[in-house]
Amino acid sequence: MGAMRELAAVRPDDREGFVPRNPEQALDKAYQMNPSPSSTTGQDQDLEARFRLGQALAARVSDVTHLTEAMAAKANLTELTSRRFTKPLRHIRNLSTRLYAEWLTDGSFMTAKQRDFISRLGVMAAVDGLSVGELTRSYLFFRDATLRVLDQEIARLGTPAALAAEARSVVRATNDSAVVRMARAYDARMQSDKLLALAAGEALRNSETQLKAAVVDISHKNDQLMEASRQQSSFIANMSHELRTPLTGILGFTELLLADTGSPLSNVQRDAVQEIEASGQVLLTLLNDLLDESKIEAGQMSLEVGCVNLKDLVDSVLLAMHELADRKSLYLVATVPETAQALGDPFRLKQVMTNLLGNAIKFTAAGGVTVACTALENSWRVSVTDTGIGMSEQTRARLFQKFKQADSSMTRRFGGTGLGLAIAQSLVVLHGSEIQHDSTLGRGSTFWFVLPAFRTATERAAKAGYR
Repeated sequence: MGAMRELAAVRPDDREGFVPRNPEQALDKAYQMNPSPSSTTGQDQDLEARFRLGQALAARVSDVTHLTEAMAAKANLTELTSRRFTKPLRHIRNLSTRLYAEWLTDGSFMTAKQRDFISRLGVMAAVDGLSVGELTRSYLFFRDATLRVLDQEIARLGTPAALAAEARSVVRATNDSAVVRMARAYDARMQSDKLLALAAGEALRNSETQLKAAVVDISHKNDQLMEASRQQSSFIANMSHELRTPLTGILGFTELLLADTGSPLSNVQRDAVQEIEASGQVLLTLLNDLLDESKIEAGQMSLEVGCVNLKDLVDSVLLAMHELADRKSLYLVATVPETAQALGDPFRLKQVMTNLLGNAIKFTAAGGVTVACTALENSWRVSVTDTGIGMSEQTRARLFQKFKQADSSMTRRFGGTGLGLAIAQSLVVLHGSEIQHDSTLGRGSTFWFVLPAFRTATERAAKAGYR
């Protein structure tokens, strides 16, 4: 619609050579343009007839426009009669009719600027999607409407035949040349658009070529990253095995030293050996976490799914954690029904519970930790609740990220690598669930996950087999 708005913005009074004048001034100019040493009465009558015909045509500008629109509507040229094109086309028709009237009145001819203005209808057709065929028919309708009104005024005024023929000839010639100019403008715009389309197509092809090259490059780099990740996982797994071998020997000897009641160890030496054993256990836990993480990352972690007695599992974890809780004077409470049986891997679920319970004890200074198993429909909800330091919203957002803790000071204050919760989450995801959490800063935290009930799962499997 850009060309439409530009056309509609031009007013006839803005064009070159269009100066308002009264009839007497126009008639005087008409006489001046036809000087003769001895003007005859016939020449005066011819000038007066030309002037009167021009004035009559100028008075019927709107009639010509409305008649043209009626002819277009009758021919079912709906696009030409739409609101989108009516205003600029009406503007052009009014201007053209006034140009004919001024030519008759004072001999003015259309300027180059005016001709260019009218021919820009061709640009409008190309830009706004108007059919050049319909626009050409509009010119022809305008020509016929102008001739019809002109003939009516010729008959009414009794215009001389020679002047009438000249006026009709000018109307026809002007419209024909306008159609040619309009078609050329349309063709020029189409050629310009074609060149732009070709350039855009070439740019698109270049972009596609670059994109394909980028995809190949990204794919190659992705393969390299995957290979690097595989090598990293393999390295961690191998190193974990290699480190665990001497560490197991160290822990074995410390256990023998501490178990030998007849050992000549002094109290100071016994404390030192116990410190070695504690540090070795921490290192062993770290190596096991790294090994598990490498397996999960490589997709090599597998589950041995079966019936899990949740009460026995929770009791065994609490027993292992009791000494750690006693050191901090914390209570450990478990609420697990005797009938709580879930479907899962007992070893990996024990690892999850150990991580959750160890984390709860680590970040709790007073109070204690409660473990609960609640029956849901065809499942069990396992939760660990503490009265510890809690977490802020920002901390909860990065809770399960690897090698991350609540803040940089947590590692120094509480120890750990930040792998425990990440591994626990991965193991629970392998069970088809997810660890959820709820926490208030300074008031403790609750972590929970849901496991399918073993009895329901086995019954479902039995029914599927029966069918």
